Amino acid sequence: GEDNRIVGHIALVRDSLEDKIAEAGMAAVQPDFRGGGCASSMIQRLVQEARNIGLMGIYSKATTNHVYAQKSGLKAGFKRCAIAIGVIPADRSYKGIQESLTQRESVAYGFLPIENPPGIEVFLPEHHAAFIKKIYSGIGLDRDFKVPGTSSPAGLEEQSNIYATVLPGFNRAIIEVHHYGRNTVADVKALLKDLCLKKIDQIMLHLSLNDPLTGIFCSRFEELGFFVAGILPFYHVGDTLILQYLNNIPIDYSKIRVASESAEQILAYVMAHDPNNI
Repeated sequence: GEDNRIVGHIALVRDSLEDKIAEAGMAAVQPDFRGGGCASSMIQRLVQEARNIGLMGIYSKATTNHVYAQKSGLKAGFKRCAIAIGVIPADRSYKGIQESLTQRESVAYGFLPIENPPGIEVFLPEHHAAFIKKIYSGIGLDRDFKVPGTSSPAGLEEQSNIYATVLPGFNRAIIEVHHYGRNTVADVKALLKDLCLKKIDQIMLHLSLNDPLTGIFCSRFEELGFFVAGILPFYHVGDTLILQYLNNIPIDYSKIRVASESAEQILAYVMAHDPNNI
C-alpha cells in the first residue's frame, strides 16, 4: 500500500538444501487485505523464487476443518495430491476460527509444478495404479508408468535403510524407506510397534515410487495397518507414495471438509482404504 505496510507473509520451507521441492508455509495476510488477491500475488512471487533456486515444484498443506485455505490454494494453482488423516492434534486452535476441534485434524496436500522433466519412471503398486495415475494427470506431471515386476525381497541384502522422525508437538511420526532390504517389513513393523507403545497418534510412511520395490512392498505395509494417503512428487525419496497409520484415533470422515472435486475423490479413496473406518 501507500504507507508500505507489510500486509502478507509467505515463505518457502525446505527440510534440507538438497530438497527438490519446498513447502509454501507460514502464509498470513492481514485481515483487512484478505480476499484482495494478496495471497495469489504472493504465490506468484513464490513460484518465481522457487524457479530461481531450481526447485521442481511447491507443495502446500491446507486444513480440512474449513475450506478457506484450500480455496485460495486452488486459486493459486495448487492441485490436490494427498489427504493426510489426523495429522494435527485436536487441541490446536486457530485464531478467528471459533469451533473447537473434536478430533485430530486432517490436511489436504496441494502441489504446484514448476518443472515437468520428461522420462521419469515410476513403479505403481498395481492395486493403486489407477488412483495414482489420476493424481499425476490432475497435477499435470508426465511420468513413464512401469509395472513393478515380480522380483522377490528374498534376493535383497539384509540391510534396509529407514529413517524415523518423531514430531513431539504433533504427537506424530514419519518413517521413510530410503533403501529396501530383506528385513524392511520386519523393521517397519518393529518401528511401528515401538511408536504405538509410545502412544504416537499418527504415523506416516514415505516410499519411493521411483523404486520398483515399492510396488511390491506396498501391500505388505498395508497388511500392517497402513493405508494410502496419496503422493508428493520430487520429495525426499523421489516421487513419494504416502501411506498413513492411525494409532487408535477415532476419525469421523464426515467432519473432513474439502473444496474441490479432485480432493473429494482422493478423500473417498482414502476413506475406503482406511482399515479403521468400519
